[in-house]
Amino acid sequence: SFVLSADFEELYQHLTDALPQEWAIVALYSLLYHNKSFKQFVFAKSDVDTIVVPLLQMLHLQSDLQANKVYMALVILVILTEDASFSDTLHTRLTMEKVPWFTHRSLNDISLGSLSTVVLVRTVKKNMAQGRELHLVTNCLGALVNMAPNAAQLHPAAAQQITELIALLTRRFTRVLKTAAEAKQGAAANDGEDYDEGGELEMVSEVVRLSLQIAAASLNDRALASNKHLIYSLLYQRSSALLPLLQSRRFDDIVVPLNAFLDAIETGISEEETNTGVEATVRLIEGLVLHSKTTLPSIAISPAKFQYEEQESSESFFIPYLWDIILSLDAIPFLVTKDEDGAEDVYSNECKEAKQQGTAVMTAGNAFEGGGGSGEVL
Repeated sequence: SFVLSADFEELYQHLTDALPQEWAIVALYSLLYHNKSFKQFVFAKSDVDTIVVPLLQMLHLQSDLQANKVYMALVILVILTEDASFSDTLHTRLTMEKVPWFTHRSLNDISLGSLSTVVLVRTVKKNMAQGRELHLVTNCLGALVNMAPNAAQLHPAAAQQITELIALLTRRFTRVLKTAAEAKQGAAANDGEDYDEGGELEMVSEVVRLSLQIAAASLNDRALASNKHLIYSLLYQRSSALLPLLQSRRFDDIVVPLNAFLDAIETGISEEETNTGVEATVRLIEGLVLHSKTTLPSIAISPAKFQYEEQESSESFFIPYLWDIILSLDAIPFLVTKDEDGAEDVYSNECKEAKQQGTAVMTAGNAFEGGGGSGEVL
């Protein structure tokens, strides 16, 4: 039998130097998913910022969220965050003093975990404004849910993004719930015709639940005081983010204990607060948590765990996608030639047929539904 050996350190360096080029993203995905030894090698690395930062930068700057490389980058993040130690490394050991490519606000001294949170939540919000690709929302939230139990020292920007996401999804859920109730009434008047009990309401409900799990899991006993900015953000936006959800019984297992915890914090603030400035309030919240930890209502939950799995028909996504990458790189010279003017690539009929195979399912959205794979909730 033939055994191919490789220097993982050299391979890792070569791939991370090339990120976020598309061929490097796909090669990294293939190694992480299909080679357990390489995956464990990556988990043991201390410089995983060389993988994560280029992917986050690409996601942040990418205008076309339906691009295949967006799908692949998110899958890589889901795979990596399956490991708790990896998520812990992002939140507690890797920090960026500045993020020059993030121009929406100043992000100074931000952990890689908080930066991942900011970029992934913004990607979800951008997707909701563009076209609501379900696979993108699922993979972004899947990575965030995987990281949440290890979240620590969340940056104010990350805390704000989590709360704003919950508020955005809460508004969406409220609208869909109202529409579903009206549709149900209309269907009842027409002997139940044209009413679907599931559909969009169930989909939005699941996304809302995942966003709530991100917040609640980040406020576990171990990291409660260190995530004081998230407590502050939830406290001062709960009228739009949490309270409307109490009208529905779907999320009581998370919203009720979370709201009770915030009630206790608010009571403590009202009894002791003398300065209403943000920083003073945040320091007061930290003190309340540290000194009243045993008496505060618990928010203990068991968040979902996302694990990526390729589907059986994954080749219908990967074959044409890989041919596109190969041909774009002129990686097979005998298949790629130039015309007399050197104006455009011409390649053999066999190459064209291979490239065209499975074109109908080549987009990232179709890959999620029946080609590349998906984030499975365990």
